[in-house]
Amino acid sequence: TVINKDKLSAKIKAIVVEAHPDDAALAEGLDVKLARKGVGIVIVTFTDGGARFGGQNENLVRQRKQESINAAKISEAAMVVNLGYPDGELSSFEPEVAESFGKVVADINPEFVIAPHEFDEHADHASAFRIAKKTLNGTLPLYTMDTITRRTKFGESIVPTHYFPLSEDEKKVRDDAYLAHESQILDLPPHEMQAVQDVLDLPQKRGQEINVPYAGITVKDGGTVSDPIAEILGEEIKVLELS
Repeated sequence: TVINKDKLSAKIKAIVVEAHPDDAALAEGLDVKLARKGVGIVIVTFTDGGARFGGQNENLVRQRKQESINAAKISEAAMVVNLGYPDGELSSFEPEVAESFGKVVADINPEFVIAPHEFDEHADHASAFRIAKKTLNGTLPLYTMDTITRRTKFGESIVPTHYFPLSEDEKKVRDDAYLAHESQILDLPPHEMQAVQDVLDLPQKRGQEINVPYAGITVKDGGTVSDPIAEILGEEIKVLELS
């Protein structure tokens, strides 16, 4: 679904990979910040998001697709693509998804890709990273998002390669885009409502780490020397040298 034709024609385009339709919130506003710098953001969701209440729910699938469009309009994305593979079963379809995603990459021709963290405790998120990495095969810079806990599935703190501050408005836009996924934030069990709040709180927690009100992080995967996010954000970004 094309959201904004002009943004889709931007000189620099980037793909944000999601396992599920609301996962871009784990980018902590990086997509919003880049879009405001003129980058054409294309959201590519690997699953249909329909797994809840014990099975695939077609009404939920339709609702989540519309929520994705609503969220993309708020975050100023250029386009939303949903590949429609079964939610919760992404690891069983990795070769097929990689082939489908490869066609999207060839069509969009992005400068870089942002994907879920490789050691996210959610199996679909980790699978989405593997698919993105296999598809790109080192040909494009690959960045990864945060996790809800700011830790890996092994309990280790995520060490960012980049911090980026968020203005109050950028943080609000990021939150509003996330909250547009109403099926994932309303009438949930208490533990899931806590997860929603944890996602909303991520920018404050990352901001505390660099003494600003709000911030986000990303981790640049190895393989390519170029760092387009650092070039685009310039002095707004803090790039860390990892030993």
